[in-house]
Amino acid sequence: MGTRVPLLDLSHEAGLRTLSQAMTGERTLRRIREWAIEKILLLAALVSIAITAGIVGLLLYESLVFFQSVSIVDFFTDTQWTPLFADAHYGILPLVAGTLVTTAIALLVADTMMAVVAAPTRSRMARPPSAKDRVMVRICCCQRR
Repeated sequence: MGTRVPLLDLSHEAGLRTLSQAMTGERTLRRIREWAIEKILLLAALVSIAITAGIVGLLLYESLVFFQSVSIVDFFTDTQWTPLFADAHYGILPLVAGTLVTTAIALLVADTMMAVVAAPTRSRMARPPSAKDRVMVRICCCQRR
């Protein structure tokens, strides 16, 4: 291998100035990076807010157009959802009822599955602690006899 040349010769004043300049340059570069990252994050936040505002605005506009042709009372109380028929009905009740039935079935299935999955764990936790468990509790809690 060749001889190793030190990166900085601290015995000379020029070397100390070079080190100081290098550290100042690193700080400046770090500040520039942090500024750029801050501006990128600000831009991402503003774009997110603008997209959300656009979605809300579009929904409000389309809702106003829809409710000019359909009564809000009919929308909430009609029992038919037939928008493609010649005699169109836009009752929301069938959709709400279907959502509630689906949710109830999903909750029953999830509750049953959780009971089956959690039963072994519950039985293990409900048993009295063994001598080994008591020793571990003493060690972990720093209890002395």
